[in-house]
Amino acid sequence: MPPKQQKSKAEKAAAALSGGKGRKKKWSKGKTKDKLNNAVLFNEQTYEKLRKEVLLLASICFKAVKLLRYPLTNLLRPLLFLSVSAFAALLLDKQLHNLKRRALFYL
Repeated sequence: MPPKQQKSKAEKAAAALSGGKGRKKKWSKGKTKDKLNNAVLFNEQTYEKLRKEVLLLASICFKAVKLLRYPLTNLLRPLLFLSVSAFAALLLDKQLHNLKRRALFYL
């Protein structure tokens, strides 16, 4: 094997500058979350959807409809639910139309 040739200082500097800076390894791709298009006001479609879903379900996940604080406390609650207890972030109600299950609402 022939001996290795020594590089000059200029060649070493040129080789160091020619390569781009390596990027840091990214281990996780990261989960992307879909942006929600939250409505601010009720229109007829969302209000009717709310009324139908409240009548069907014993408990409702509030991620589906983000506008539930006002209609539950003021419009629908006196008609559909009997209040059991209320705290700052939790309302515990019984449904009036069948009374077989308690509905748990997180606001």
